[in-house]
Amino acid sequence: MRKNTLDMVTVGIVCLVGIYTGTKFFEPIVIDRLRKDGNLRSDVPIPEYDRDGNLMVPPRPTPPAPPPPTPPQQ
Repeated sequence: MRKNTLDMVTVGIVCLVGIYTGTKFFEPIVIDRLRKDGNLRSDVPIPEYDRDGNLMVPPRPTPPAPPPPTPPQQ
């Protein structure tokens, strides 16, 4: 009983890791092909990838400057 449970958990973990790494590998390829074919939807936010397939993270917007301190009142 213990061996079967351990085997099932191991197979489950291997499957989940395989699905995760497969989607990370094929996502840029599929997006590029849809873009070339003209079938990429414009209403869904699509991550941008460089030529090598690395995710391009847009730079964070700079936060607004804090307000100047108010002078003490007398």
